[in-house]
Amino acid sequence: MIIFFILAGSLYTKAFSADPFHLEFYADSEKTVGTRLSAPYFEFRFNTRFPKESFGLSFSTKKFSFIPFTMKVGNLSEGGPISALKNPMLSAGTSPFSNGITSVTGISANLPGYTSFSKAVGVFVQAEFPFPVIINCFVAEDLHEPTFSLLYSHSFLSKVLTFKFSSTSGSFEYKSNSNSSWFLRNPYYPSGNHLCILNQLSVEYNPKSKNKYIPSILTNFTAAFYESPFGGLPFNLRADIKLSAKHTELFASAFYNPVDGIITSSQKSIPSCIQLKGGLSARTILGMNLSSPFFIKSGFNVFSQINLMETEHPLKINAGLQLAAATNILSFSASLTLNLITSRKTLALQKSEISSIFFQLKDNFNLRYINAGAALSATFTPEKSESFSAKYKISINAANTHSQKLYGNASFSINTKGSEIASKNLEASLTAKLQFRWLMLTGKISCKFDFGDL
Repeated sequence: MIIFFILAGSLYTKAFSADPFHLEFYADSEKTVGTRLSAPYFEFRFNTRFPKESFGLSFSTKKFSFIPFTMKVGNLSEGGPISALKNPMLSAGTSPFSNGITSVTGISANLPGYTSFSKAVGVFVQAEFPFPVIINCFVAEDLHEPTFSLLYSHSFLSKVLTFKFSSTSGSFEYKSNSNSSWFLRNPYYPSGNHLCILNQLSVEYNPKSKNKYIPSILTNFTAAFYESPFGGLPFNLRADIKLSAKHTELFASAFYNPVDGIITSSQKSIPSCIQLKGGLSARTILGMNLSSPFFIKSGFNVFSQINLMETEHPLKINAGLQLAAATNILSFSASLTLNLITSRKTLALQKSEISSIFFQLKDNFNLRYINAGAALSATFTPEKSESFSAKYKISINAANTHSQKLYGNASFSINTKGSEIASKNLEASLTAKLQFRWLMLTGKISCKFDFGDL
């Protein structure tokens, strides 16, 4: 079968392009074997780790069709609005440099990776019309009905103003809530399927002025609707705004879910809440008179969730500093998570508790043939279990040539509870890649040790 695809790929390549096809073989110590065959307009993947298997096939006419058409079949990983339908809430995160604002897109699908075996078989189809409108459809074994999306994008005033609109809808299954009763806040309901809709709108202003202090502005609006087992179509709303000027970025996001217990497409129950997130990041160039200047980047953001039906509300603060030179990047970040307790009626703050404290220090070296990095992180959770969790990680990568590369990494972690060591783990892997024109061979050896009470 593999030989057939190699011959077919060779004939197809000669018919449409002068570029040769690309063939990859992968194997690792966990008895995983995979292959990938790609040509200008199609790609085939097959991976196996007994008794599991996954495959993927894609075909595209983008380079020679008036209406570009893309089709993918196999154990596909869906993305875009489908991920937002599963969980439309804001992400607290730990990175002080990430704003978490996603772009407005249509449904996407990716072929399986070499070690991916958890996805159901699905079919993805995309058609790009010159309006410009992109229509996508995704069908999978674990979905009740096909999911559709429509994306409209248009730029005005020489691309100074960009408008995007996306609408995604599908029917998704949910299980019965058999652990509840009619007298609890979440009453019983049987299993079934429900309609889920996600509408996204973005407007971006990107000035072409030479004045770097005039900011570009991005605004996003999202409305998600989930059919309830008891009837009706409850919704939640999200709004994002981001201002970028020169080396500074300022953002703010808000999420509102008025109905308690909304069931998403992934059967996640969303509480009635208001989420707020905002922050900024800035970069400064130092040492302009030096032969090799360096940059200092700082980031800060705050996340809060006000639970309208509860008395506990999380608050998370992330801050970080990064120093970047020609061959070295040194960064430090910290996160503080608080649990705010209020009265049920007035939401007046009664007390606050520290849920966790997180620290991370990373250093990366980028030399001509060697890339090396080390990371040290620690998490402290004093209130819940009085435990101190620390993780130490060191990694190193090396490449002897552009066609033959060797990667190695190792991580050592220690978890403690109070004054006792709960676990000690060591993970290590070594990956080799050999490139011979159109052929690539990849091998990986990995191991994991649990030292237990040693």
